[in-house]
Amino acid sequence: MQGFTVNNELELELSDSFEQMSDAHLLRMFKNTANKKGFYSAQEHIAVAVCWTKPSLISAIADAGGVARGAEASFRERLRDYEPGEETKCRLCGKKAFRKAYSYTADAEDVRQTGELTVIKHKKRFYAVYVVSRAEDTGKNDSLIADIYEKMTLV
Repeated sequence: MQGFTVNNELELELSDSFEQMSDAHLLRMFKNTANKKGFYSAQEHIAVAVCWTKPSLISAIADAGGVARGAEASFRERLRDYEPGEETKCRLCGKKAFRKAYSYTADAEDVRQTGELTVIKHKKRFYAVYVVSRAEDTGKNDSLIADIYEKMTLV
């Protein structure tokens, strides 16, 4: 296992098969690389990306559900064959969180992917955690993904 720290606040513990994503890899997922860090395991075909906001007056009054819906609106149009999934409230890092499941077809590989976007608020900042894997590996990777969420902490 190896530890990674995102924005000096969010700590992840990932298996040794994960590597930090390059900016080029992050740009395949997002419009830019500002306030983003990602990790990918070629062995498990799982990507974990974390985005964060800067503290602002809006973030002081916004909630995780609204931020997640806004994030989904910005990425769903860029994903081929996008299908929304279940919205749930959950806990992550001991905090209330909002999770949105989705699926799409990855253009680069023409492979069906499933993903989850989980948003939490910490201090006056939001963290959006994206976990994406191949749809064909969903059952196989469920326990690994649950372990990633369970070991995630905020400092």
